[in-house]
Parts: sequence; C-alpha cells; structure tokens
Amino acid sequence: MPKVKLTKSVIDAIPLTEKGQQVYFDTQMTGFALVVGKTAKTYAAQRQIGPKTVRVTIGRHGIFTADQARIKAQQLLAAMAAGENPNLKRRERMTQGVTVNEAFEEYFRAHPKLKPYTVATYRRVIDVHLSDWKTTALRDLKPDMVVTRHR
Repeated sequence: MPKVKLTKSVIDAIPLTEKGQQVYFDTQMTGFALVVGKTAKTYAAQRQIGPKTVRVTIGRHGIFTADQARIKAQQLLAAMAAGENPNLKRRERMTQGVTVNEAFEEYFRAHPKLKPYTVATYRRVIDVHLSDWKTTALRDLKPDMVVTRHR
C-alpha cells in the first residue's frame, strides 16, 4: 500500500480505480488513509484493535478537506488506541433505534428551508402532544399507539 502526503493537490491527482479499491496511507499520520474506488475517494482511519484490523470511514474527499479528515482521524485513532471499535459503537447505536426526537431533529436538518413559523409550530406539537414519546425509539411505536394518540 503506497504512502503519500495526503494533501488536496496530491489527492486530486490520484486517479479513480477501474476496479476494486486502492488505499493510500498518509506519511504524516500513521493510520490515516485515502481509499480510492471506482466512483469516489474516501478518507478513513485504520488501526489494529487486538488481533483485528479495523477501518473506519470518515467521509468523502470534497465534502471533507484533508485537514478536516485528519482531525477526525486523530480522534478516531485515539479512541481505537484505547481499545474502542467505533464501527461496533455505531452499529450498537443503530440497533437501539432512532428516537422520535432524533427523527424530528433529522427532519429539521434535512429541510433547512422550512419557515421559522413552521419549525416553531412543529416543535410546539412535539413538546405538547408528543413529549412522552420523545425518547421512544420509532421502532417501538405500534400502529394502535398512534391511532389512540390521534383520537
């Protein structure tokens, strides 16, 4: 696996692969890498945790700058050095489920052009009518619960 100084100009000059992936490790930070595929270039952090090599995706080149990705990699590599597997942690969060409040917050982030009055109205409905459901996982809501609440 080649080692290069991961800078914007170097990364931009690396061609996408025709098939498979090519990993380029950074010469400045051990464990910081660029994974190049057929359609994208993605930053990653990679380290041994026990007997296993763990690679954590940080994000796409272009969305993240090399410096931003390097900072995130430093945080991830520190956690991995302490024996924490960020992939397992993320998987755990996903299986616990998204709460009603998290779903609303994600909705607001996904719709940044909502008018302030609309956002305020939605938040009021959540706070008044759904306050006891805020910490409930969406997967735990049953159709009869929704029908009862609606009535």
